[in-house]
Amino acid sequence: MDKPPTRDQPTPPISATNTVSLTIPNAQCNPLDSDFPDVPYDFTFAIDLASHGFSNIFTQVDDYWKVFSPNKKQIFFKAWYLKPFFLLSTLIRNLIIFPLRLVLCLLVLLLGSVALFLLQLLPPGVYRMEMQRSVTRTIVRMLLAVCSACIRIHGEIPKKFPSTLVYVSNHTSLMDYLLLSRLQMFSVLGQRAKPFSFLGFVQNVLLEGMDCLWFERDSLRDRSSIKDQICAHVKNPCKPPLLLFPEGSCVNNNYTALFRANGAFNMDGVGVFPVALKYNSFFLDPYWPMGKSLVEHFLYIMKRWAIVVDVHLLPQVFRKPHETPIEFAARTKEMISEAAGLKSTEYDGLLKKKTVSDKVIALKKKEVCNELVLNLTTVEHDCVENPTVQSRKGALKALLSVSTPVSNESLKERWNNARSPSIMQ
Repeated sequence: MDKPPTRDQPTPPISATNTVSLTIPNAQCNPLDSDFPDVPYDFTFAIDLASHGFSNIFTQVDDYWKVFSPNKKQIFFKAWYLKPFFLLSTLIRNLIIFPLRLVLCLLVLLLGSVALFLLQLLPPGVYRMEMQRSVTRTIVRMLLAVCSACIRIHGEIPKKFPSTLVYVSNHTSLMDYLLLSRLQMFSVLGQRAKPFSFLGFVQNVLLEGMDCLWFERDSLRDRSSIKDQICAHVKNPCKPPLLLFPEGSCVNNNYTALFRANGAFNMDGVGVFPVALKYNSFFLDPYWPMGKSLVEHFLYIMKRWAIVVDVHLLPQVFRKPHETPIEFAARTKEMISEAAGLKSTEYDGLLKKKTVSDKVIALKKKEVCNELVLNLTTVEHDCVENPTVQSRKGALKALLSVSTPVSNESLKERWNNARSPSIMQ
C-alpha cells in the first residue's frame, strides 16, 4: 500500500463514487472507538441523500404552495381603448349587481331559516325529514340562481342517484357542494365548524335535515369512527347519497391533491362514483384559500358576473381484488384529473394546516439511519489523512445523533449485518 501524501504532495480529490477509508490521528479513544474500527465507507448514498434533501427544500416547497395558492390575477384588457369598458363592467358589478344579489341572498337565507325553524315544531318522523330536505333543496337552488351559476353536465345523468354508492369529487370551494346539490341533494362528510360562525350556521341550520357527518380532525375518537359511520350511512336506503371530498382541503382550480385512502376507499363491496369539477377561470377564481372566511369568499363570488363550471359524471368504479385502498384512491384521482384537465399531484392538503409531528420526523430519521448503515462497504482504498472528511466512527456517531435513541448493542448488530458477505456482494 502506498504511503499517504505529505504536505508537499497534493491531496487527491474525492469524488462521489470514491470509497475512502480514513484514519484520524490523535483521536480520543472511548469504548465506542474500540468496537467500531475504521473501515472504508461509501459516500455515494449519503451525497445523493443530501442532494435530494436540498432539492426538496428549494423546489418542492414552491411547487407545494402552487397547488394551494390562489391563481394570479389576469389582466384581460391591456389595450388602452378597452380599459374604459373594463372599468364600466367593474362599476356595474360592484354598484348594481352586487347590492341586488346581497339583498336577495339575505332574503333567501332569512326565509329559509324561518321555514326550517317552523318545521321543528312538527313531531319527528319521515314527513318532517322530507319537508326539511325540500326546503334545503329550494334554498340551494335559489342561492345558485342569485349567483348566476351555469352548470354544464358531461356524461350521463342517472335517473336516480343510488344511496349505496359513495360519491367523491375534487374540492375547490364550498360552492362545490351547492353546485352538485343542484343535481341531487347529498349528505356530506366534513369538519365540524364553530357553532357561532357562518359555516356553523350552514351546518346546524340549513343542512340539519341532510344527515351529514361532521367530525373533529383533532379528535382521535372521531377519526376512528368515521369508517363505521360511513358504512352505516351507505347501508341505510332512507338517507341521501353520501358525498366525500377525499383531498380533505380546498385545492386551486389547476391541480388535484392527494386523495386520502380512509373512508370510501377501504370499504369492501362499496362502489365509488367519481365526479370531476372544473371552473371557468375567466369569470372568477373559485379557490377558497386558507385564512379567508366563508363570508368574504361568498361576497367575492357575488361580485363576479357568473359561475361557470363543468361537471363530469364518470362511470362508477369498484376496488379490484388485489388492490390496496391507497392504489384505489390514486386510480380514482387520476380518473378525475384526466376528465377535468387538472394536474395530478401527491401533495397532502392537510399539511398546510398542521405541521408534521415529531413522531413522523423521528421515524423518517430512523429510516435514513438504517439506509446509511446498510450502505456501508468494505471495499479497500488507500488511506488518506484528510481531517475534512468524516471517518466511519464519525459517521456512526452522526447516525446516533439524528436517529431515534438506540442502544450500543443494537448499533453493533446493525454494524455486523452491514458487514455480512450477503450484503456486501
